[in-house]
Amino acid sequence: ILASIMAARFFQVLRTNPKDQQLGQKRSAYGILLYLILTAGTVFIAIPEMGITTDVLDAVYPSRGGGIWERHPERPLVAGSIYFALMGLGELTFLRPKPQNDLDIEFS
Repeated sequence: ILASIMAARFFQVLRTNPKDQQLGQKRSAYGILLYLILTAGTVFIAIPEMGITTDVLDAVYPSRGGGIWERHPERPLVAGSIYFALMGLGELTFLRPKPQNDLDIEFS
């Protein structure tokens, strides 16, 4: 599945249509901005453990380091879930290519 997603993105980059390139740039900018906001959020916003307690971490990951994501792995898990959910919603709505001719069908 991941390979098909990456292949589709690769072929989209190879297109020479300026509208496709502009949409790709918009998608990249949105993704980068969202990533930076969520990454900063994992440092500054307290997120509940949701079952990933210290006892569980000691049992499954006893040699973890001292970084915030290693001490609190629920933070990157939540941020990643939010990132992919928002990117998916964005691609279904405003990051979606517009129809170019009468044969293209636009779902609203």
